[in-house]
Amino acid sequence: MISVKNAIFQLQVMQSLPPAAELVQNQASCWLGGTPGSVQEQTGGLSGTRVWRVDSSRGTFALRQYPVEFPTVERLRWLHGFLKEAQDRGCTLLPCPLATRDGSTWIEQDSHYWEMLTWVQGEPLLETNPSREMLITGAETLAKLHLQLSRIHFECKPAFGWPTMHAEGPRQRLELLQKWDSHDEMLLVERFAQNIEYAPLLGLFAQLRHLINKYQQPLLDRLSEACSAIVPIFPVLRDVQPAHVIFHSSRVAGFIDVAAMRYDSPMADLARLLHRWRFAEPEWYATALGTYQNIRAFHENEQCVLEAYDYSARLLTGVQWLRWLVLEQREFANSQLVNQHLERVLRELKFLQTHDFGSV
Repeated sequence: MISVKNAIFQLQVMQSLPPAAELVQNQASCWLGGTPGSVQEQTGGLSGTRVWRVDSSRGTFALRQYPVEFPTVERLRWLHGFLKEAQDRGCTLLPCPLATRDGSTWIEQDSHYWEMLTWVQGEPLLETNPSREMLITGAETLAKLHLQLSRIHFECKPAFGWPTMHAEGPRQRLELLQKWDSHDEMLLVERFAQNIEYAPLLGLFAQLRHLINKYQQPLLDRLSEACSAIVPIFPVLRDVQPAHVIFHSSRVAGFIDVAAMRYDSPMADLARLLHRWRFAEPEWYATALGTYQNIRAFHENEQCVLEAYDYSARLLTGVQWLRWLVLEQREFANSQLVNQHLERVLRELKFLQTHDFGSV
């Protein structure tokens, strides 16, 4: 396995000056009505969104600045409306947007949207050293959240729309695989030949070519089956990774970074939460999956959708990263985090080199 450390990603860090402290203080005061007691920036993710912890006499909140031109006003209106509805109906596991003095839940400044959310107090489910009990508790709480979100959605129709009953994720991943087959693979070959700076990614590319060639047909079959499956669809988080599951003592205090929330199958969340433990701790995976089903039993076809999400992630996560970094030349705010993601992709691909694709 190659190392991606010290690779081209150090050259792709977004070169932007941080917002001045005065600007951050002023934005916070739009919601709080006065100067906050303290403002501390938090560790950033990959999207370019920036988050500050704001302590004030009214409590602790999360101030977020979105990247330029993301999200749209329509998207923010839908997301904030649903989060507020969830809070009003007793859901305590999600952050809720605050309104400014003029009643708006977001502010636009220099092409950036800002929002203020309630703060979820606690520590994230650790990626490097989680316990079996924490993972089981996370799966149990996620099942309870899905029951709440489903009930809220169906009670509020048509306020938040009438989506189709097909999962969005498998369709997107099927399209990604079809792009690889039709032109992305050859475009990547050309790009690697033209630019030596992409050499650190050649090992990843070679492993993906081999494994996709080997497993393309069963993966196509799984994704096609999931695309046609009728399953419950309601607003889900779609980014339930360990860093976004917040524990306080031995319970889940809430889920954070909910900007990816939209209509999809709840299997999108479950697959994302449990995926990496299939490789590291298979027994944990099976136990946590059983725990989820004890709280929220699978509906017809949800098992095949879960498998489509899980199996496709093993190969297509790497494909997506090659698209972002080589074809789209996308910039990311945190090169160290990019390297960590790529190292994990390489470890999982190496695992698949010695195991049958359908047996893990």
